[in-house]
Amino acid sequence: MRTTLLNLSKLVLFLLLGLGTTFISCSGEDGKDGINGNIGPQGPAGQDGKDGISNIMTSDWFIINWTTAEPTYSTMQVEVPEVDIETFIADGGVVLIYLKIIDDYPTSYILPFEFNNVNLYYGITNIPDGFKGILITLRDTDNNGAYLEVQNNPDYMLRYVLIPVNMIQGSDLVNKMPESFDVAAVLLGLDN
Repeated sequence: MRTTLLNLSKLVLFLLLGLGTTFISCSGEDGKDGINGNIGPQGPAGQDGKDGISNIMTSDWFIINWTTAEPTYSTMQVEVPEVDIETFIADGGVVLIYLKIIDDYPTSYILPFEFNNVNLYYGITNIPDGFKGILITLRDTDNNGAYLEVQNNPDYMLRYVLIPVNMIQGSDLVNKMPESFDVAAVLLGLDN
């Protein structure tokens, strides 16, 4: 009898708790669900680089066309119309150059690139009263004729990527540059 009375007391207690919860619970119409909340204030504008550049810039793929062509040392001048390249670099911007080799398995490589004593690299140049831009250089110490093989050959193409300082700050790009353009395109959101 005592067990029955205890079980009946528990049942009444649970019934009262259930009814109490039902009476005090809210329906969807009782309050706001957040959809109609107020719009917050506008955040601060992002910073442009010192020269007003805030976006990554890239060239299209272009063929190699030597400005000076010699068997062991050839150079190509690449104009960069988007920016004053010297100021861009001085302000902390980064220039990446990629070489695409189209064969059975098209692949791109970041410069500098070395293969069989052939070195392809670049630098920024500012010739007084003359050319200001990127200078691509090919050194072929064994005189293998690499400069002739890549000259005007659509199987060897170059592309530059200009990353302004504000895009580099707060990222790991300074320590780990994308080794191929495909990786750079994914990482930086570029068109391939």
